[in-house]
Amino acid sequence: MIPTLDEEATIGKTARAARSAFPDAEVIVVDSFSTDATVRKAREAGARVVKAKRRGKGAAMAAGVKKASGSTIIFFDADLKNVFPRMFKILANPVAKGNCDVAIGTYRSPFAQSFTELVYRPLIKSCFPEVEKVFPDTPLSGLRALSKQTALQLKFVPDFGVEAGMNIDLALGGARVESVSLGRINPVFKGKLGAKVLKKRARQIAHAIAMKAKERGRKVDGRALKKALARIDAAIEKSGG
Repeated sequence: MIPTLDEEATIGKTARAARSAFPDAEVIVVDSFSTDATVRKAREAGARVVKAKRRGKGAAMAAGVKKASGSTIIFFDADLKNVFPRMFKILANPVAKGNCDVAIGTYRSPFAQSFTELVYRPLIKSCFPEVEKVFPDTPLSGLRALSKQTALQLKFVPDFGVEAGMNIDLALGGARVESVSLGRINPVFKGKLGAKVLKKRARQIAHAIAMKAKERGRKVDGRALKKALARIDAAIEKSGG
């Protein structure tokens, strides 16, 4: 399952790689109001396109889960330049074999993981230290596989904080999580989105953690939250957004 928003440059290759990995499986692209050729290129690559009813990555993922018919669901980002069929197989195998409920793809990237290091980790360590132990590497990875049963039990945060929220629910719910290495990935550079969008996404990650903390009766350190957001704002401004 591939959530998309204006990913015409890479969605075709991603969908074809998924189809090559599992020729008999359904490849679902859940599109969040793309204004480019994403939907057309996804269909040309043989994917089934589902239109999300509301904006947001998490909302798209939730909509896709409801449409999926397989027993194992693979979530995959649409913006990788070096996607290969083996990546899908590496993600799916541990779940399909019953070795775990969730497989999260870890990787090396040429880009700094600013959202992870400046927002996610400080807040997770403050509110949910046990989650850090379950998802120690690339915890905001959008490359993950879940059993359909596990996915249906999740309450997806509707926006860019979806992976942060998933980690908390999965870890505290006792899900069996396995990390699998996908090697080096080369995503499309997202700095072109601009400082405003990047800052918004950082706040969505922070809000997801704060919301889950409130739901579970955990105290949110307001000072830590402000510091985390100030650090990411400064990093975004320094990089040119």
